[in-house]
Amino acid sequence: MSVILGIEGAIGGGSVCLLRNGDLLAESKGAEGLTRAEDLLVGIEELLDRSAMNKREVKSLAVSNGPGSFTGIRVAIATALGLSRALSIDCFGISLFEAIAASLRPFERLTVALPIRQNEVAWQGFDATRLANQKLDPRAGTTEEFQRSIKEELLPVVTTEGLAHSLGATDGIEIRTLSEDLPLAYFIASAAEGGEFAPPEPLYISRHAASRTGF
Repeated sequence: MSVILGIEGAIGGGSVCLLRNGDLLAESKGAEGLTRAEDLLVGIEELLDRSAMNKREVKSLAVSNGPGSFTGIRVAIATALGLSRALSIDCFGISLFEAIAASLRPFERLTVALPIRQNEVAWQGFDATRLANQKLDPRAGTTEEFQRSIKEELLPVVTTEGLAHSLGATDGIEIRTLSEDLPLAYFIASAAEGGEFAPPEPLYISRHAASRTGF
């Protein structure tokens, strides 16, 4: 199967990876740098060099639509679109919420939660038991607001190890953590490998609003 380049540039330092047939060929996580355009391009070049791979061997790109830093979302999508045009390959945009949920199928109900800023969390619920509207509206709030929300909804939570540690013990709520060995870009690339997605469209989420909008 063709090689997919996955890009996630809006949470923490961002990450990039190369995936083929479900196998993680190479990955790189930014210390705080892959949210800048010049550093993201350098990170991708270094990733290809370490893999002894020419960029022409990459046959498609998958980039996170969000959530996360607004600047990081814009930079990652703009970089992915520029590369797709330069290489004449497809570029898919995928919500990181949906990508992580897709990696956990089959499931009945769960909430994917991600740290997006200091003491700010974005989350989205998924309910496969519903006949329609199985994706609940994405939301954002403080850690305390998120804790109150999950106590009301009682959905199992999937999140990063760092956020799980911040949440602490939450009575009656199952909290599962994502492996720190896998970069968030892995979930983006893996979801793209599993199906067709639309071109990138930024998903901007803050405590006050969640929206999809162009640049």
